[in-house]
Amino acid sequence: MANRVSLTTLRIHLYILLFLFSVVLMGISAGRLHYTTHIPRGDPLNGGKNFFDPIVPELLVTAILLVVASATFLWIVWQKVEMEFMTRLWFEIAVLSVLWVMLTVGQSLATSIWPNLTWCIKFTACQVIQAMIAFAWFSWAWLTLLIFISLRFAIINQAWWEHIHGWNTFDDGNWRESISGVSGARSGYASGGNVLGRAEDGDGMSERGDQSRSWMGIGRRSGPRASTVPRVSVAAE
Repeated sequence: MANRVSLTTLRIHLYILLFLFSVVLMGISAGRLHYTTHIPRGDPLNGGKNFFDPIVPELLVTAILLVVASATFLWIVWQKVEMEFMTRLWFEIAVLSVLWVMLTVGQSLATSIWPNLTWCIKFTACQVIQAMIAFAWFSWAWLTLLIFISLRFAIINQAWWEHIHGWNTFDDGNWRESISGVSGARSGYASGGNVLGRAEDGDGMSERGDQSRSWMGIGRRSGPRASTVPRVSVAAE
């Protein structure tokens, strides 16, 4: 267990990758948009007339939003920031899902518009388009994985309103301890501060039931267990 990578560590690395690929996608998309709207004189592309591909601005806007979102969520997870709703799991899933739809539309349309550019790979314009599509797919892959991890964790643990930092594994019983800072919140505490689940002396019975009653305010039984002696009634003669 000690060598297992926690979900928090994995998500931090995925957010870093998503941020880096989104920055590259943003730069390439901006470069393509600037080139097509400022065709150099004598350039044979589109007869030397300025134009722009509608899908490129869409990818550019998506990339900018991805940079902002990935940097924000990375900061929240890394620094364990807690806010009213921006750090909640449902909010992260909602934001990432919207960006996933935008990126899916952008990279799918770009792939269908330019399915094969090997015939013009020697030209810079074609190289830029290929790089743009490639980084759009890379960003889509990391984004999909982040959504899958968050969604699966929320469903398994019913943690939609929990903060998005401090996770260990999908089904680790101590994950709430890392998030809220309250030790043993899932396993429970006895009123005297004793952790549930300790074995009883003598008969080897678990204290879980007794301590649960004590935690809920019901008095815990002390002393030896009372023997059950049947009552004998004497009928009057």
